[in-house]
Amino acid sequence: MSENILTHAKSLYLYISITLVLVCYAIYLSQAGIEGANGGTPQGYLLGTVAAVLILWLTFLGARKRSFKSSVGSVKGWVSAHVYLGTSLILIASFHSDFQIGINVHTLTYGLLLMVIFSGFYGIYTYLRYPQMLSSLSNGRSRDDNMAVLQDITEGIEAICGQLDSELQITVISAIDRTFIGGTNQDILFGRDHSTMFNNVFEVDEISRADVVPNPDQQRIIEFVAKRMPRGSRSEEPKLLLQLLSLLIRRQQLLRNLRKSSQLKARTKIWLLFHIPLSIALLVALLIHIVSVFFYW
Repeated sequence: MSENILTHAKSLYLYISITLVLVCYAIYLSQAGIEGANGGTPQGYLLGTVAAVLILWLTFLGARKRSFKSSVGSVKGWVSAHVYLGTSLILIASFHSDFQIGINVHTLTYGLLLMVIFSGFYGIYTYLRYPQMLSSLSNGRSRDDNMAVLQDITEGIEAICGQLDSELQITVISAIDRTFIGGTNQDILFGRDHSTMFNNVFEVDEISRADVVPNPDQQRIIEFVAKRMPRGSRSEEPKLLLQLLSLLIRRQQLLRNLRKSSQLKARTKIWLLFHIPLSIALLVALLIHIVSVFFYW
């Protein structure tokens, strides 16, 4: 089995994190007396210090794992530490606060910490899952290579259309010309397909007119050609329509893969637009939290 960020070094950082959590739990249980367990006891301050140091260190690790020039450790090792130690913070910070929630800067810091961690969980999922999916969708080809294949299929479709009646030509070519790939960031992120095509082609005063209808996922044009097959007007037309239908289906699948690849790539980036600002907000809240503690202490 290939090694990933979760199994790096035989999951060394998982065991380190478990040990750290158990030690912190023992410190948490050692609180006694009138005050009981809370962030204001010596043990509470110690747990808070551990949590604060971890937050600062993990922020450094987050910057470090994007730098491939550092000679200290491997990128995979740093990411593994980032994941497991970051997860351990959920419990360590909870021990520090004794699971108490209120309307104050302490709870704000805790809430931001959870948002940073859970957005990081999504980031882990994207980095573990999406590369394999992208490789499968691309069939081992680059995007430029897939676009070249798409162009070859399109040329094959156009060649067949030249041998068919004008209604078929106009309808099929309109679906080709009105194919929607890409679009806004929102379109890419949510996989929206605004493709359209002509339908009900007719002539008025020797001018071709038609209705413009949606053609998401190229399904409508495929159904249009499939329905025409039994009505082939010439002996060779059913064979041409079958070839056309085969190319349209190949084109549909390739477009699906291209659109899905763009969507997955966007998702691998979008989480950072939340994770990084939340991390900065967490550092600010942590500083305010520490200053307020020492001010009132």
